[in-house]
Amino acid sequence: ASDSLSYTFVEAGYTYTDTDNASADGVAIKGMAAVHPSVHLFANYSRQRVDEVDVDLDQWRAGIGYNHELSSTTDLLLRASWLGFRPQYGHDANGYALELGGRLWASRRWQIEAVAGWEDYAEAGGVDPTGEFYGRLGALAQFNEYWGLSAQVRLGKQSSSEWFIGPRASW
Repeated sequence: ASDSLSYTFVEAGYTYTDTDNASADGVAIKGMAAVHPSVHLFANYSRQRVDEVDVDLDQWRAGIGYNHELSSTTDLLLRASWLGFRPQYGHDANGYALELGGRLWASRRWQIEAVAGWEDYAEAGGVDPTGEFYGRLGALAQFNEYWGLSAQVRLGKQSSSEWFIGPRASW
């Protein structure tokens, strides 16, 4: 595996969301592209089916990030993103998220990423969701320079959790 942290990759896989009110699962695709040694762009898209009501839900996130090398194996991360929430029925919502965290090589084949974030959606259809702090922890098992297996969990303050697992192609 390479010694530097790659900010250019694509990954796709299975995603599962669990809240107090419902659970959903489906597929997600995520990508990131380094546009400068310290700046990266990213985008995520998921389509899930809400189990209890048999309804589809699309979510997306797109943004820009700054990575600052703290050591040869550790980077500080700052990210800002725009969010979209599109239920099959009901009102669409848009919002934003801000994140602060770090990413590091835990060993020659393992990367770890941990961030704390805040997200907030604008009022939509008379519903004004409250903003939420969250934490996200991710791991990457790097098989070789280009391929790995990514897993992530995101935990929110309102009893919500999101899980992801899938292969990653880096270059």
